[in-house]
Amino acid sequence: MKMFEEKWTAWLDDQLSGNELTQFEASLPDLEAARAEKREARKLGSFLKEQLRSRKMSNEEFFSHQVHEPGQDRLGGRFRAWFGAAQPPWRCSF
Repeated sequence: MKMFEEKWTAWLDDQLSGNELTQFEASLPDLEAARAEKREARKLGSFLKEQLRSRKMSNEEFFSHQVHEPGQDRLGGRFRAWFGAAQPPWRCSF
């Protein structure tokens, strides 16, 4: 048996059908409010998909982005965890 949250998510995604759909909608205390929330969730999803589209980068842009990515401290973070230093000595700038 699915938990309420699983059924709610399936209902929002139109994954319920037949008897399961009928039973779930009957179990909701305010079906119209739930349907309004479903419409709002769909509008938000559409808005986010529209606004958060990734753009294609050329090879040069991608490489530059990876090299200059703010907060990128992958090796330094591991080094700090292992040795307690902020950076490995070979990464220090003079």
